[in-house]
Amino acid sequence: MAVVTGSRRIVSVLIADVVNSTGIAETLGERSKFLMDEVLRIMTKEVARYDGTVVQRAGDEIFALFGAPLAHEDDSERAVRTALAIQRALGAYAQEVESAYGVRLSARVGVNTGPVVIAAPGEDGEIGELWNALGDTVNVASRLQEIAEPGQVAIGLTTARQVEHCFELEELGSQDFQGKGAPVATFRVTGTREAHRLRAEGPLVGREFELTVVERAMDGLRDGRGVIVSVMGEAGIGKTRLVAEVRERYAGEIRFVEGRAVSYAQSFPYWPIRDLLREWLGVGASTPETRVRLDLKAQVAQLFGEHADDAYPFLASLLGLALEPDAAERIRELNRESIQHETFAVFAEFLCRLSAEIPLCVVLEDLHWADEATLELLEDVLRVTEEAGVGLLFLYRSEREHRSWHLGERARQRFPHRYREIELRPLPSDASRTLVVATAEGELPDSVAELLVERAGGNPFFLEEAFHDLVERGALRRENGSWELAVAAEDLAVPAVVQGALQARLDRLDRATREVVSVGAVIGRTFGLQLLDKVLPQEDLLPALSDLQRLDLVVETRRRPTPEYRFRHGLVQEVAYSSLVDATRKRLHKKVGEALEALYADSDDEAFDLLARHFSEADEPEKAVEYLLKAGDSARALYADQEAIEHYKKARNFLARLGDDRRTRDTLFKMALAYHVAFDFEKAEDVYDEAFCCRIEEPRVVEPSERVETAETRPEALVPGDVYSTEGAYFTEHLFRGLLEVDADLNVIPAMADNMRVSRDGLEYLFRLRENVRWSDGEPLTAEDFAFAWRSMREEETRTAFMMEDVEAAEALDDRTLEVRLRSPRSYFPYVLTSVWSFPWPRHKCKELGEDWRKPENLVGNGPFMLAEYDQEHALLIANPYWRGPRGNVRELHVTFRAGPDAALVEEWQNGRYDVLHVYNSSVRDAPDTIAEPVSELATTYVGFNARKPPFDNELVRKAFSCGMDRARATEAIAPFARAATKGGAIPPAMPGHSHRVAPPYDVELAKKMLAEAGYPDGRGLPELKLLLPHWLRSPEVIVDQWTDLGARVNVEHVKFHDDLGLLTTADLWFASWTTDYPDPDGFFRGLIAREVWPFYRDEELLGRIEEARALTDQGERLRLYHEIDRLWVSERAALLPLWYRRSLTVRRPWVHGLWTNPLSKAHIDAVTVRRDGA
Repeated sequence: MAVVTGSRRIVSVLIADVVNSTGIAETLGERSKFLMDEVLRIMTKEVARYDGTVVQRAGDEIFALFGAPLAHEDDSERAVRTALAIQRALGAYAQEVESAYGVRLSARVGVNTGPVVIAAPGEDGEIGELWNALGDTVNVASRLQEIAEPGQVAIGLTTARQVEHCFELEELGSQDFQGKGAPVATFRVTGTREAHRLRAEGPLVGREFELTVVERAMDGLRDGRGVIVSVMGEAGIGKTRLVAEVRERYAGEIRFVEGRAVSYAQSFPYWPIRDLLREWLGVGASTPETRVRLDLKAQVAQLFGEHADDAYPFLASLLGLALEPDAAERIRELNRESIQHETFAVFAEFLCRLSAEIPLCVVLEDLHWADEATLELLEDVLRVTEEAGVGLLFLYRSEREHRSWHLGERARQRFPHRYREIELRPLPSDASRTLVVATAEGELPDSVAELLVERAGGNPFFLEEAFHDLVERGALRRENGSWELAVAAEDLAVPAVVQGALQARLDRLDRATREVVSVGAVIGRTFGLQLLDKVLPQEDLLPALSDLQRLDLVVETRRRPTPEYRFRHGLVQEVAYSSLVDATRKRLHKKVGEALEALYADSDDEAFDLLARHFSEADEPEKAVEYLLKAGDSARALYADQEAIEHYKKARNFLARLGDDRRTRDTLFKMALAYHVAFDFEKAEDVYDEAFCCRIEEPRVVEPSERVETAETRPEALVPGDVYSTEGAYFTEHLFRGLLEVDADLNVIPAMADNMRVSRDGLEYLFRLRENVRWSDGEPLTAEDFAFAWRSMREEETRTAFMMEDVEAAEALDDRTLEVRLRSPRSYFPYVLTSVWSFPWPRHKCKELGEDWRKPENLVGNGPFMLAEYDQEHALLIANPYWRGPRGNVRELHVTFRAGPDAALVEEWQNGRYDVLHVYNSSVRDAPDTIAEPVSELATTYVGFNARKPPFDNELVRKAFSCGMDRARATEAIAPFARAATKGGAIPPAMPGHSHRVAPPYDVELAKKMLAEAGYPDGRGLPELKLLLPHWLRSPEVIVDQWTDLGARVNVEHVKFHDDLGLLTTADLWFASWTTDYPDPDGFFRGLIAREVWPFYRDEELLGRIEEARALTDQGERLRLYHEIDRLWVSERAALLPLWYRRSLTVRRPWVHGLWTNPLSKAHIDAVTVRRDGA
C-alpha cells in the first residue's frame, strides 16, 4: 500500500554508521570524502535492492525505512537482509581500502521495527525528515547501531520475533537505553537460516479414509494382486506416518522393504534403490564393504539360484560396490545402455523373486528428491505388478514440477486397474486439536492449543514440533499430570512460520552436541560413527549422540559392526544443514570429503558421487573437478545421461573459475554429445557453441624424429569409400581424417572442423574447416573436397556409400564452410562423421588422374602420415609436413603385413620386434617390455545361415543348428580372449542395444527334436552343407564336429569375404565378424539386415521395425525397439548365431607414450611420443 502523508505506520528502520570515520578522515585527509561517498553508494545500492527507501545520507551514516512509501508483508526481513548485505559488500571493499591505504573500514548496523509518523514528501520528491517517532522506534534503532560490534548487525525484540525463522540470532542481553523506562531486549544477527516445511510423526489422526484406501490395496496384495499406490502431500503432512501405520497392521502378512531419496543425492544415480537394497540386506552405510559384498552374494545365490552370477554384478552396482575382477569382467564390455537395460531387468526379477514366498511391498519415500535414473527404473518396473504379488508405494510431495509426479501419471496411464492415488490434505481444526492433545499426553490450555492449531495450518509435524519447542523453552510445565503455562499466554511467541520451532530446538543444544548435528547434516540423513570419528573429537561423540537420541532428534539404526545413526526425520537434517553459515558449511564439507578419501583410499570409484558433492560444497575447485568428472563418466556408463550432464555442468563452473579452457572444452563436448544422442539438438547446439568458443593453446610443435614398427593385415583398399574391412579402416585413418574424430573416451571432438552447428530439428549441420588445413601435397583442403567425396561415393556406388545415405545433400558454401542436410534426424550422426567412410577425397587429384588417384604411388591424403612405400609385404608411412593437428615425435611408421593366426606375431613380439601391435592373443601380455590394454570391440563373430535356399530357409533348421552349438566351447577353442555369446544377441556388449539374454539355449536334444520336426530326423535328408570360413581359421573342427553330432555333413571352404561377397550366396553357412561403424544399433542392423548383400533371413516385420526404430526420436523407446529386433532376429527367427564378441589387445613397449585405443579407433600413432632413453 502507498504512504498517506503524515500517516502512522509500522516500519523497520535501518541505521548504518561507519566505525572511526574521524580517524579515517585524519589519516586520508581530503581523500576521505571520496571514500565515504563510495561507502554511502554501496549502502544505498543494497537498500534499493530490497525495495527500501533511504531517508537520510549524512556524512558517514544512512537512515533507511522499509515499509514506506510501499509496504510489504516481510519488511522486517528485508531490512535485516539489507543490513547483512551491507556488511558483506563493505567487507569486500574494506579489503581493498586496507590494502591501498592501510586503514580499517567497517560499519555497525542497527534495525528496529515499530510505529512512526511519516512527514510530507520534500520538494525533490523524496521523503522528508521524520517529524515524530511514536515509541521512539528510530531512537532505539540508533542505540542498537551503537551497541553493535564493527561488522555486525544488532536488532530489537519486535524485529527478532518477526525474522527468527529466517536468521540466526544471538541474544545480546537486555540493554538500558537513554529515554527508555525498561531494559530493551537486543539480539545480534549471526547468519541466515533457510526455512523448511517440517512434518511430524505421532498419533494417526484424521486419516481414516486414506487409511482405508491403502488397506484395501494391501488386502489385494496379500492375496497376490499387484498394486501401485501414490501418496502425495506437502512436507510434514503425514505421508510417512500413514505408511508406518499400514506397515504395522500388515506385519507378517506382507514383506516391506523401503528406500528413501534425499535432497543432496539428486545427482547420484539410483540412490533410493541403494538405500532399499541395504535395508533388504540389513546393512548400513558404514558397514564394511567386504561384509556387504558377502551378504549380497549369499542372498543373491539364495534368491536367484543358478542365475546368481548373472544378477550379482547389476545388484552390486546398484549398491555402489566395487566389483571383483570376475564380476567386473562379466559386464566390462557392456555399454552404458546395455547396463541400464540389464539393471532394470535384474531389479524387476529381484522384486518378483522376493515376492515368491510372501507378497512384497516396496516403499519409496521422498521421491520428489529422486534422481532421473531411479525414476526411469521405477517406471520400468511398474510392470512387475502385473506379473507378481508386488506392491509399489510411492511417497512424494504434491508439486507437479517434480518428476515424481509424472511417475504417478505414467502409472495411471499404463496400469489404471492397479493404480491408487491419495493426496493428503491439511487436517481440519478438530483433528488438529485432537492430535496436539494426544501429543501432549494430557490436558493442554485452550489458549495454547488454539494458537498451535491456528499457526500450524493443519500440518501434523508442525504441530508436534511447535509443542516440543514450548516444552523445551520452559513455556509449558507438567504439574500433577497436566500441562500449565509458565508464562502469560500473550508471551507465547510461536513463530509465524512454524518451521522455526525445529531450528529453535537445535539452537538450544550445547556446543559439542550441535557440532555433531552439523557434521551429521553435512554427511546426510544417515551417518556412521566411523566417519564421524574422523571429523570430530572422539571424546565428544558418544555423549552428544546419547543426548540427541534422548531428545529424539536422531535414532540409532544399528550398532554392529559399527554404530550408525539417522536423523529421525529428513527435515531435521535439512534444517540443521540450512542453518550453517557458508564458511562453516564449506569447512565441514572439506573435512568430510577428506575423511571419505581416507576411508575409500583403495576403492574411491564407489564414492565418486559423494566425494564430488562434498568437495563441490567445500568450494575446493581442483578436487571438485576431479570427482565431478569421474562421477559424470561413471553416470554415463550407467546410461544415466541426465545425472552425467549435471555433474559435467558443475565441473564446467569450477573449471571456468580455474581458467582451465582445455578441460572446460573437453567437458562441454561430453555434454553436447550427451544431448545430441538424446535427440535434444537445441541444447546440443548451445553447448557445442560454448565449446567451440573456448580458445585453447595450440600444442607445442615437436620435430618428428622417431620410427615406430608395427604389423597388421594388409588392407584391401586405401581410399575412403573403398575401404570395407576393419583393418583397412584403421590403416586409412593414418592417411586421411574427417570433420570430427573420437578421443580416447569415445567422445566426439573436432578434427578438420573448428566449428559445428546443428539446427533445432537435427536436420541441418554447418561445419567450418580449420584455417590452413592442407593435403599432403600442399594443396588447400576445402569444404568442396568433402561434398565432392560424398557425391562421388554415391555415384560410383562404392562399398561403403550406404554409410552416408542419411545425408540428403552436402554443399560447400565457401572454401571453409560445409552445409549438410539429413533426410531425418539422426542422434548418432556425429559418430558417422568420425568414420573413414566420411573422409574427404582430394578433388584436384581426382580430376587430374581419374581412377589412378587411388593407386598407392599417387595417393594424397590429409591425415598425419603419408604413404612413402607400399607393396605386398610392407608399407612405410612418413610424417605429413602439412599436418596441423596434434603431433608426437614419430617421423616414420613401418607396417609389416601379416596374414594368419596371431601366434607368429606374438612370437615376434616376444623376441623384441615391433613397438606397437593389435592382437587377439592374450598370451602376449606375459612378454617382456609389454604394456597391454584390452579393448572391447564393437564386433560380433557369428555363423550366418543362407535363408535363400534349403535347408536354412526353414526356421526350425536354423534354430536346431543354433541350439546344437556350444558357443562357450567354440570360443575357448578358437578365440579364448573373446567373450562367448552364450546368452547375448547380435549387438555386442560394448554398444547400446545389447540384449543380455536372447540367444537360443545350448541344448543338443532340443536341436535334434527341431531337426526331426523340420523333416530331418537325425540329420537324414540334409544335403551336404558348404561352410565358408575366413582364410586365417585353419582348425574349424570345434564348429563342424558339433553339427556332425546332429547328423549334418559339413564341407569347409576358406575364402576372403572382402574380395567377393557374392560367394556367400553359393554357401549354406558362413563364419564371419561384423563390426559396426558407430556405437548405435542402427549401424549394426542396417548394415546386416537391410542390405541384400547378406543372404540372411529377413521379412517385412523385421525391416518395418528397423525403419520404425530409425524414425523414433525418443531414445528410450528407440532402444527398446532395437532390443525387440535383436530378440526377433536371433531368438525367434534364428537368422544368425552369435558365437562371441571380439576383444583385442593393444600392446606397446614402455618407450611408447601417448598411445590410446578404443572400439572405434586404433590408429592414433600421430599422438605418440617415443622416449627410448627412459625419460
